[in-house]
Amino acid sequence: MEIGEEPNLRNPIISSYWTTNFIHIDGNWSATAFTYDWCNGDGSWENPYIIENVTIDASSSPTGSGIYIKNSKNDYFIIKNCTAYNSGTDYYDGGIKLENTNNGTLINNNCSNNAGCGIVMILGCENNTLRGNTANENSYNGIRLNDFCSNNFILDNTIYNNQYQGVYITEYCDYNDISGNIINDNHDDGIHLDSSSYNTFFGNTITNNNGAGIFIHRCNHNTISGNTVNYNTGPGIYLSNGNPLNNDHHNVSENTINYNNVGITLYVSNLNMIYQNTANDNPNFGMTLYDSDNNTILENNFNHSDYGIYLSECEYNNISGNMVNNHRTYGILFDSCYNNTLMENTLYNNFNGIFLEYSDDNSLVGNTANSNGWNGIHIYESYNNSLLGNTANNNHNRGIYLFHFCDGNNIVGNILNDNWLFGIDLSDDCDNNILLGNTAYNNTDHGIHLEAHCDNNTISGNYLLNNTGLGCFINNLCNDNLVYLNNFIGNKYNARDDGTNNRWDNGTIGNFWDDFTGIDANDDGIGDTPYDLLPIGGSMDNFPIWDDGPHVITIISPKFGDAYGTIAPSFNVSINFPVLDTSWYTVNNDITKYIFNGSSGTINQTAWDGCEDGIVLIRFFVNNTVGNSSSTEVFVFKDTKIPIINIIFPINNSIFRESPPVYYLSIEEVNLNVTWYTMDGGITNITFTELTGIINQTLWEAIPNGQVTIRFYARDVAGRINYGDVFVIKNVPYHLLYVEIIDQSFSKDEFNITFYIFDENAQGITPNIIQMWWNGTDVSDDVQNLGNGYFFVSLNPITVGPGDDPILLSMIISADGYEEKSFETYITVDPATLEKEAGGREEFPLVIIITISSTIGAIGATVISIGIWRKRRSPKKMK
Repeated sequence: MEIGEEPNLRNPIISSYWTTNFIHIDGNWSATAFTYDWCNGDGSWENPYIIENVTIDASSSPTGSGIYIKNSKNDYFIIKNCTAYNSGTDYYDGGIKLENTNNGTLINNNCSNNAGCGIVMILGCENNTLRGNTANENSYNGIRLNDFCSNNFILDNTIYNNQYQGVYITEYCDYNDISGNIINDNHDDGIHLDSSSYNTFFGNTITNNNGAGIFIHRCNHNTISGNTVNYNTGPGIYLSNGNPLNNDHHNVSENTINYNNVGITLYVSNLNMIYQNTANDNPNFGMTLYDSDNNTILENNFNHSDYGIYLSECEYNNISGNMVNNHRTYGILFDSCYNNTLMENTLYNNFNGIFLEYSDDNSLVGNTANSNGWNGIHIYESYNNSLLGNTANNNHNRGIYLFHFCDGNNIVGNILNDNWLFGIDLSDDCDNNILLGNTAYNNTDHGIHLEAHCDNNTISGNYLLNNTGLGCFINNLCNDNLVYLNNFIGNKYNARDDGTNNRWDNGTIGNFWDDFTGIDANDDGIGDTPYDLLPIGGSMDNFPIWDDGPHVITIISPKFGDAYGTIAPSFNVSINFPVLDTSWYTVNNDITKYIFNGSSGTINQTAWDGCEDGIVLIRFFVNNTVGNSSSTEVFVFKDTKIPIINIIFPINNSIFRESPPVYYLSIEEVNLNVTWYTMDGGITNITFTELTGIINQTLWEAIPNGQVTIRFYARDVAGRINYGDVFVIKNVPYHLLYVEIIDQSFSKDEFNITFYIFDENAQGITPNIIQMWWNGTDVSDDVQNLGNGYFFVSLNPITVGPGDDPILLSMIISADGYEEKSFETYITVDPATLEKEAGGREEFPLVIIITISSTIGAIGATVISIGIWRKRRSPKKMK
């Protein structure tokens, strides 16, 4: 029986079995493995070099580091269960240092109490894995990457109480994965990233650091997702570019960011996606943006700060779907901001819901600002903003308040109910604003209020209902305003005008007044006498609207919202009108009358061709021989263009791990019918209705690692289809799988082997499947599970004569989520040796040789082969 070396797997040796002052390998792995007992292997993927269970006091190390691996680009190696402390004082010194080195795996090492860093990688280190290490109380960083260190994994490490940053990454260190680490109590930032791109920070716990939780500076296309970032002295997450011409393109999503000074800060940082984060109880700001443009702030939750979201000197940001509640001053504040969109946010129980100052050309659409301590929406010295379809109810002062030189704003279709003062209030030189189609109901004072030099405003189409004071009150010094087509119903007093030259009709039609006492003798829908407002004898509505009852013309088709392409739609109407004289229609309020007979026809093609894509108004009219008339209208869509898909997020080459990407789209299509996406070339199609969402988890899991093409499709009602592609990187790190022989015995009657299957954290793994073949015979059923990763098999003896081929024992282990490897070695046992053992002659220790060859796959498959050789080990020297 032949006995040989044990190159990479053996029974565990107790911690600190070897001690030395330093280990320095400068590309000379083979000499090191031949010389020192603490290093084994041949540097192949199948049989990597292993340094294990070494304790190093590096105080006298000539390299400044405990373990220093340099210029190792092609060998594979593992450093495991080592302790290295007392390194040199330079920030490039470390307990373990890799320089210009690839293919290393550092597992469960303790690199604490160094005068430099815990673990350092510098100058072109790639494809290394740092997992389960401890790097505490070092004088510089816990873990440091410097200068072109890319495609590394930093996973599940513990990094506490270092004098500077916990993790520091700088100078073109790209495509690294920093995930699952615990980074607490460091004296500067938890994680600091500078001048590096396409990195992923996922699932880290980053708390109680004396700077920012995560600080990103001068970087592009990084992903910060699923982290817990609490109790840090600075911002939880800080994105800073420093150059307004650069574009950051970071993805910050699904993080928990509580009890920091500020939740999220963007400083000169553009084109980022901030999605579904929770940032509560940060005392100053939930989120701040300074001089940062074209960012998307989507569906985040901000609670209990002084300010919820604060923007200063920012442009073209989209802030949508956020919950911004319970802030001591402002829910959302714009300061000198332009062309931003604020859409469908919810703002409750703030002192002010939304506040704009010195901010122009912004769009506030569909927000809900209720139950705030002062105003729902407050605009100060700001021009040309659009407030569309917002709800501002039950605020302790006003629903919408424009104060001090707010000109040219459009306030359209808002709901302003139950506010403790006014529904809408314009005060102090607010001119040339349009108030259109708003509803102001049951406000404690007035529905609409104008005061102090607010001139040339248009108030039209509003519903002013059941307000305790006045439906509309125009105070003195307010001149030349136009008020028409409004409905005044159920107010204590409908309207009062103390100003000058205000008009309450447009010359042909005025307002509906529920207390109008006049008549409409000629049945033209206009009262025959003016309506006299308060104060009596002052302003008049000369053409008050008379309610003529229900329409007598009914549109059967087209229906409201129907869409048509280049061909004009047909129509069908029902007319019930005594003594009918003429029927006609107009298109988009053009003065041209298109007369028709009967009840059906087709819209004039020339008129249809003259309409732009979008909403088209078709209004049908009838009159009778005594001059009475009636009309009704329908809105349809004209759509002659193919859908255009804009993929805002994810961004090309973004990296994602176990969690699938979040998507956020805009689609230029007025008549969208159906949307879907695929990631497998159309084999599987997932339909969706919302333009924001998360890629299907099951489909994502089925996609292998590497570049993934996500194709989004859109189809309009006319059947036109278009698509847009985005390319992302799926990079799910596989866990490592190990096999260790615990015990073995060989006799003439049976070959017995006990082995242990475990992960990189030395936790036993129970595989899904174990298949074993002995000399080609399936012996899988003979493998016994002893529990906790231990297995036993008893094999029928097979012996080999001198010169014969050895016998192969192979085993396949399938375990979900583990790296796929294969191990190949052979057993050679000659019968003469077994006879000698049986006779009590010299016994040799039996050693298992396991060689590794590996391929990557979704399910780990490990092939193990066992060989026995007759060869004594020569002793090695310690360094």
